[in-house]
Amino acid sequence: MHSLRVAYVAVFGLAAAVCFASVWRAASITDRDTKRGLVGLLVLSGAWAAASVGRIAAPSTVLQRVFHTAGLVAGLASVGAWLYFCSAYAGYDYHYRSRIRRVAATVFLLIVGVKLTNPIHSLYFRSYTTQTPFPHLAVELTAVHWTVTGLAYSLSAVGFYLLYELFRETQFETTSLGVLVSLTALPAVANIVAIADVEPNLLLPFNYEPIGVALFAVGVLYVVDETFVAVPRRWRTALVNSFDSPIILLTHDGSVRDFNQRAAALLPPAESTLGEPLEAVAPELHTAVERPGDVVEVQHDDETKFYTGRPAPLMQGDETVGTVLVYDDVTDIERQRRELKRQNGQLNDFSVALNHELRNAITVLQGFLDQAGQSVTHGTVDFDSSDVRRANNAVGRMQRVIGDLSTMARYGQTPETTSECEIRPTVAAAFATEAFEELAYTVECDATILANHPRLEELFVEAFQFAHANGASTVTVAVSDDVLSITGDGDSLAPDVVDDALDFGPPEPRGMAEMSLPNIRLLARTQGWTARVDESYEDGVRIRISGITVVGSGESSAVDDPVSD
Repeated sequence: MHSLRVAYVAVFGLAAAVCFASVWRAASITDRDTKRGLVGLLVLSGAWAAASVGRIAAPSTVLQRVFHTAGLVAGLASVGAWLYFCSAYAGYDYHYRSRIRRVAATVFLLIVGVKLTNPIHSLYFRSYTTQTPFPHLAVELTAVHWTVTGLAYSLSAVGFYLLYELFRETQFETTSLGVLVSLTALPAVANIVAIADVEPNLLLPFNYEPIGVALFAVGVLYVVDETFVAVPRRWRTALVNSFDSPIILLTHDGSVRDFNQRAAALLPPAESTLGEPLEAVAPELHTAVERPGDVVEVQHDDETKFYTGRPAPLMQGDETVGTVLVYDDVTDIERQRRELKRQNGQLNDFSVALNHELRNAITVLQGFLDQAGQSVTHGTVDFDSSDVRRANNAVGRMQRVIGDLSTMARYGQTPETTSECEIRPTVAAAFATEAFEELAYTVECDATILANHPRLEELFVEAFQFAHANGASTVTVAVSDDVLSITGDGDSLAPDVVDDALDFGPPEPRGMAEMSLPNIRLLARTQGWTARVDESYEDGVRIRISGITVVGSGESSAVDDPVSD
């Protein structure tokens, strides 16, 4: 037998064997439609390759013609199987649409009818025996054949497009899978070269498509099996992209299988996320698995957002193959809840302080009135100016409490707007609101920060009031990084009251300071800042307000001459 003939029989025979042998492997695919399409493609391509062997090796021209016709029918049917597979694997439902199926069946039967009756009319092909390069059945193709071939190639291209879209959109690395898919189209190039008669003694005008399908089968079922199983778009189109919420798909062992674009913004890059346990790459999002409905805090584009997650089993028939995690954006609701909680806590603390302040003031005033009443009754005056001064201070204290209550009502809520506020003129405006005798201030910066101006000015007013009542002679204002510091050179706080100095209640020192320190914390919190007393500062009281946003100028090494009232 001619060596080239042996080579052709071996190649097509091997292709047929590979296709048939791969059927059992394809049968293990869990998705029913993908399995059905791929098994059909393998069986029909195997039959096509086997028919090519018969065309070459059959002893008579009649048998060779029969095998050739059988190969044409199997080849045409394989186009349908290819499209069925591509539609199912890519997650579409074209293979279920009754109109498409009816049209496809009608066209298939018409073309098969033409092929089977070709010995009568010879409209599809004309055959003859040739001895070059070895005895075999040669075929002369007609216009009808080329029309059908063009249709088949066009339909096959639709399948390639569906797969291309799938590979482009998936989060997985699909380069190797894309190369394997391209192998199914490579034989078309061999067909063109053969028909062009470039190498007539080497490359004969046969249909080489079964060889490409065999290579594809070996690749996807044995080489890149995990990627082939993981990629199907059914997971995305049916469940993921139909939601506006972030969606994460987990395998049965909790590893990240896929996610949509909204979830991608909450996760590390795909290459370090896919295939990894969600608990390891995003523990805060994994909370939805163990505690569904819990609010989780996630950083997104330099913004803190809040989500609740709810899991649901992902079923394949009666089998649970993974978990779908759907996250709802509850940022607005959670911010409102936290703001309400903050305000409630603030009101509770303030009520304690209010009760304390008013009771003290009323006690002093009541004592003075009792003494005054007794004096009137007995016609004597046995109290001096110090008693009047204490009563007057008590009245002032009550007025101060009323002022604090007014401050809380006006500025206790989170501001809706912020603007760029220059520190130097804001401090000057705050200092000018009251007559602070024997008190001066120094601004050691030319910074501009992002803040709500009325609240920032009121914060400085409270700081000056505290410093004045605390015996300070100079208040120094400075900005360093994201910290605003306000330092008074008055009395230091006792170590046992430093931690509670900014809380509403009975902090030290007292006198006319009343609730200035708690009010400073209140005004800072409403703007998202954190206020605390610097425990390490021993030459007075330094208040550090962190979390500010500096938008201009920043620190300055120059120190202004003190400004006094």
